[in-house]
Amino acid sequence: MSECSEETDRTAVRDKAGYEPVALKVCDAVGRMDWSPAWEVRFHYAHFDEVLPDGSGLFVDRQVDPGSRLPQMSLITRESPGMDECPTGCHVSLAALPPRKEEPHGGELYDASDCRTAHQRDWGALVEWRDEAFRKHGVREDAPVLEKVRVLAEYARSRSGSTYASRHPADLFLHASYCVGRANGLAAMLHTMGIRARLINTPAHSVVEVYDEGRWVLVDNLTPGIVISGKNAMEAFADPEALGAELSEAQRGYYQELHSESPYNLSAGWCWHFNQCGLGLDRSRESLLNGAGISVCLDPGTAKALYPDAKRHLFKTLKGDPPVLIACRKHSWYRAGLRVREGQWVRKRFYVKTLHDAGNPVQKIVGVLHLMAGEAQTMDVEKADWILKINGRAHNLRELEGWRVRREFDAWLMPQLAIEFPLPLSELKEGEYNVLEFGTEEAKPSGLSQFVHVLIYPDTLLPYLNPFRAEGPDRQGYWLIRPDHPPELSQLDGFERA
Repeated sequence: MSECSEETDRTAVRDKAGYEPVALKVCDAVGRMDWSPAWEVRFHYAHFDEVLPDGSGLFVDRQVDPGSRLPQMSLITRESPGMDECPTGCHVSLAALPPRKEEPHGGELYDASDCRTAHQRDWGALVEWRDEAFRKHGVREDAPVLEKVRVLAEYARSRSGSTYASRHPADLFLHASYCVGRANGLAAMLHTMGIRARLINTPAHSVVEVYDEGRWVLVDNLTPGIVISGKNAMEAFADPEALGAELSEAQRGYYQELHSESPYNLSAGWCWHFNQCGLGLDRSRESLLNGAGISVCLDPGTAKALYPDAKRHLFKTLKGDPPVLIACRKHSWYRAGLRVREGQWVRKRFYVKTLHDAGNPVQKIVGVLHLMAGEAQTMDVEKADWILKINGRAHNLRELEGWRVRREFDAWLMPQLAIEFPLPLSELKEGEYNVLEFGTEEAKPSGLSQFVHVLIYPDTLLPYLNPFRAEGPDRQGYWLIRPDHPPELSQLDGFERA
């Protein structure tokens, strides 16, 4: 994020099998990204590896993809452009911008004679407040990282109060916020010192992870206490009792309800724009429109990318739920639709470590291809040869037993539509990647072709596998990018139809 250049057209590059990337513009704050089909792989086990004292189940190091990684991204610096200079630049505070009639506050850091950019005003204020906190507590420049973290976490916690319109770190320290704003403030101050930090968002709470001495460390500055443990968020959320007396009752309640299938559990922001979800310029006013929805959730396919040096990778399932481990989860708050017509294909890759562990064997595996609910789906297996390929071996749906179209509603009563495919264990490869493909061989003219409307999402994970193959000139021509949860559906005007 140190420079901003104009976006150039990207030419789709096909691989040897004819598949190509799906690249779409998410929003101004993020730009173009590669998108993948929302195609989960569900491993059904005989039992959990461990059962926690509260009855929750735990999988340990199951099906972890050893090659997954995140793109290398530079930390934000003082010289990074702000969003007022570049659409994909850092968010800037209301305080650093000229006062506006429509805002009750703002302009506190603005001076018309100041030649600094808005982002540099924010940066300077954060450095000043940071150094003030260090002087007050006698923290020296050569102090251990976690000593500095504790002082800054307390400084951010002291700004607790009614949420100010902007949750930008500079606005937080001038006013107040709840956990998201305080986590923003702590991470921002750490970034001004070149210390890696990221926000971890859950359904009800936000915390920070700090990188110290080759490991990620959880920092929770929820009132009335601060927790800095030797554990990362994955470990703490999997077994909160292991933190012992460090947790307050409020924190304990948050952590105990988290599990690996929770929609936003451990959703670490991929591209933190100096402000996870706050108000600033008009174009970045809503959290989903400013890029905050690009995240990476914890599952076997991302665990190594999120925690490359962890000794154990842990996946929790709540008490009463069956022993099912979900890989290839959708890792974003955005979604769009991809029409797969006859003659076109989508594919997904997933890693299998082992299937026949004598202590806890996999009993069955189900692939779940999520579709755009509410959009037309014209697939008719009696009139077209729709095929599922497993590592190249083709299964015509007319002959594949056990597959079904699943229709249900989620917790927000939004319709969910998916195709479930049983995956024969005998056709899967252990200790390597497996590939699923879905489509038909015979292309038909537009208007005569059946299609399924597949759900796709921004995919930040590497290595990236080209997911879409289209034969002939009849290529994708319809996109609709939407936020993935109801509170933001009114903000569709901010998205781009390509």
